[in-house]
Amino acid sequence: MLNVFKRSGSMAARDRSAGTVNPRVLLFPVAVRRGGQYDMVLALLLFVAVGFLVAVTPGAVLGYFVVAVSRRRPLGVRVALLLGCGVALSLAWLVRTSATGVVELDIPVAVLPFVATLVSGFSFLSHQTHQRRALQAPPVVWPGWAPAADAK
Repeated sequence: MLNVFKRSGSMAARDRSAGTVNPRVLLFPVAVRRGGQYDMVLALLLFVAVGFLVAVTPGAVLGYFVVAVSRRRPLGVRVALLLGCGVALSLAWLVRTSATGVVELDIPVAVLPFVATLVSGFSFLSHQTHQRRALQAPPVVWPGWAPAADAK
């Protein structure tokens, strides 16, 4: 356990036994002062972070999965499929959040999975496209060999 008291001895022991904490004695006076008033702020930040992950993760997985499965399709079809799946997931989240009755959360919760789907899908799609269209150098036939100047 972290000892937050700078000095040990009778002064620190008296402060702890009396139930009061002397702010001059603590290393972290702001976080401990007034009985942990920052606990609710930390709980709120944790709740928002978990909610963000719950809203974004399905969209990111769906975007990656759609691009990975539609490898043999033309680029236009893949982009349309990615947009369609992103819209479908956003509508599913919109239906789910509209049942709660909190109108302020409808649009942000619907936009987050859509954006996550597009970002994940387009990043993987660009990676695949660059990998497929990478310039391949001709194999070296013998040491010191270079392709002809007019060869492409």
